[in-house]
Amino acid sequence: MLRLRSMVAGSVIEEAAFYSGGGRTADLVAEQDSVVYSISRERLEAVEDRHLVRIVYELIGVSIAVKLDSANSLIQVMTGEDGGHSADPGA
Repeated sequence: MLRLRSMVAGSVIEEAAFYSGGGRTADLVAEQDSVVYSISRERLEAVEDRHLVRIVYELIGVSIAVKLDSANSLIQVMTGEDGGHSADPGA
């Protein structure tokens, strides 16, 4: 089994599948006793407190953005690219 990352308390996981309605993108294995909460889009949309629903969607969106930024940085390091930024402002 290939370990991609370790999670910490409060981590949001499988948010891409949550938004896309697709399948899981990874298997998760707990290394210690853990409490995991899960909610489907249907159950979240049934919550009457719309402010709470909006907060959950914002949390998921921020989690996706952070992971995407991390993946982009890793790709840039692996390919030797600087993401379109040049040290020479005239370039």
